Order: sequence, then structure tokens, then C-alpha cells
Amino acid sequence: MHKPFLVIAGNIASGKSTVAKRLADELGLPVYQEPADANPYLEGFYKDMSRYAFRSQLFFLAKGLNQHRQIEARSGGAVLDRSLYEHYLVFAHQLHADGKITDNDFAVLSDLYYGFQDLLASPDLLVMLEASTDQLALRLAGRGATDASIDPLYLQALQQRYSEFVDGWVVCPVLKIDTEQLDPRSEVGLDQLVAMVLERLSLSELS
Repeated sequence: MHKPFLVIAGNIASGKSTVAKRLADELGLPVYQEPADANPYLEGFYKDMSRYAFRSQLFFLAKGLNQHRQIEARSGGAVLDRSLYEHYLVFAHQLHADGKITDNDFAVLSDLYYGFQDLLASPDLLVMLEASTDQLALRLAGRGATDASIDPLYLQALQQRYSEFVDGWVVCPVLKIDTEQLDPRSEVGLDQLVAMVLERLSLSELS
């Protein structure tokens, strides 16, 4: 039986980690978490984006590539919490547009991304978690100091970038989920959200 490779995407505080862990448990798959805690530049990035943006994105791109290749090598399915696609197409693009990543540095990231993109196996499903910027800001306010310090304008800019990301996505099927209607912070919401994903996977296997 084919075991699916799922990618969980969404803006900061959309609930990706919670959803990824639960789906992995339900499907009996390993979960590959975004390596944010291992990023030595992330804390500095939120204090001085211009100084640390390129190094932070280079770290995420390298780690994302390693995770993707590990998933391919095991050939047994997995759940990936934020992929290299998202880091490059959303975060790196926005930081470049904001002038936090220079043209030369963005060209390096682009060469790396497009040099490997076509060599990677496509996921079976992209689960896109959505919420309004106001709701995301409320969730961030209840988290750690680093998250709570995120500039609301940066969060809003990412929101628009995510809209463009999912509209232009052609790598695999997409399932959009409104996390204000199905809030992964509640057991009921998380149960319903996971059921939607499992139903979509079941329909995909039948088609």
C-alpha cells in the first residue's frame, strides 16, 4: 500500500506543527518538523532582518533539501512541516522584495532552489492551513517572546505572499483548510481537520 508524502504549509501561527504531528500519528508516518530551533540565525533575524535574512534562509533551504532527500530515501511516506518550497517561494521572495536580502544573495538562493527542485520527488498532497492576519496575531501574542515580537506588517506581507504561493502551486494537489473554522488548538477542530485530510487522501487513492 502506498504511504503518502504530505507537506503542511501555512503562515506563522497557523498550526502547522500541531497538524503535522497529529497526521503523522494517524497515518503511522514519521514527521519532519521545521528545524527552526536548530537555526542559529533565527533569533538574530527577528532583531535585525537585514543582517541575518540571507543566512537564515540559506540554512532553511539546506535543511529543507536534506529533509526532502531523507524522505525520498526511505520510500515510506512522511509528513513534512514546512518545505523548502515554502521557504523559498514565500519567505525568501518576501525578504528580497522588502530589501532584506540583496539581489546577489537572492540569486544564490534561486540558483540553489531551481538547481534541485526538478530532482525532488513530488509530495502527494499540500495541506494549506489558512487564517486571517488578525487571528494569527492573536495566536502569536500568546506564544513566546520571539514570536510575539514579529512585526504585524511582515505578517501581513507574508499573508499576501502565501496567497500567491498557493495560487501558483502546480507540484501536487492542494487541500485548503480554514483554521478559524477548524481550529487545530481544540481537539474537536483538530479531529475534524484531520478527518478532512484523510478523506482527501482516500478519494485520491480511489481516483
